[in-house]
Amino acid sequence: EEFVRQAAAKWILREELVLWIWDKVSGDFVGGTGFHTLKWQVPTLEIGYWIRTSQVGKGLMSEAVNALTHYAFDVIGAKRVEIRCDKDNAKSRGIPQRLAYKLDAILEQNETSPSGGIRDTCVYSRLNTKGLPAIQATW
Repeated sequence: EEFVRQAAAKWILREELVLWIWDKVSGDFVGGTGFHTLKWQVPTLEIGYWIRTSQVGKGLMSEAVNALTHYAFDVIGAKRVEIRCDKDNAKSRGIPQRLAYKLDAILEQNETSPSGGIRDTCVYSRLNTKGLPAIQATW
């Protein structure tokens, strides 16, 4: 409840735009995503995501991130979209790679991992929607 209240407040303040993903057939909760590290003056933003283990490998997060990337450029007018993920998380890295994001850098020893260790972070980016899979959406 605390997280949801904080996310709602950040949404109102346009500091973060957290979104949930639900299976449209079963109605089951799949995961979360959204826009983070928003710099409205540019504008640029970061897409973050996580998915339930039971939902990994179905293409759902790639589909969601593709839609968010289109939304960022086509609706928000972003000039740059980033995805940051743990260098050792191959599944997480697969999403920007499948969506033709460019690997800009690997930041060494810059974040703590959930286990408390130190990790390296991959920084991927896109500057437009060229080459993204087409989507059918009404914004």
